[in-house]
Amino acid sequence: MVHEEVIDEFSKLLKIAVAELKVGDGMIKGNNIGPLISTKQVTIVDQKVKDSIANGASLISGGTTLPSIGSNFYSPTILKNVSPNDDIFKTETFGPVVAITPFKTDEEAIEVANSTGAGLMAYVFTNNMKRIFDVTNKIEAG
Repeated sequence: MVHEEVIDEFSKLLKIAVAELKVGDGMIKGNNIGPLISTKQVTIVDQKVKDSIANGASLISGGTTLPSIGSNFYSPTILKNVSPNDDIFKTETFGPVVAITPFKTDEEAIEVANSTGAGLMAYVFTNNMKRIFDVTNKIEAG
């Protein structure tokens, strides 16, 4: 989740960083993203991305399989304005996808974050230390 005031700039900078990633055999030096576990998982990730776009998310980059590299590769993908109701938001994707959901208030972000059954990790990025502790004490993750 990214605050609505910075979501456009964040998305722009993330797109630049993701464009520098190299997809390929994970055993070859210089590759940043290797294959998914199976072709079935590639299909699952691709369907989640397509469903999110159909529900109104914007595709910033990626969103494609990479058969020229191999059947288990998926392009690093950025989705913006993902709904908290989308499967890609509510479940763990196990693929190279960033699903960005905007929020207005910390309370809204906490409520939405805690409404999902997934959440192995949670991060809070801000310059305000009080805000970090306030939010992290209310997030249910890990």
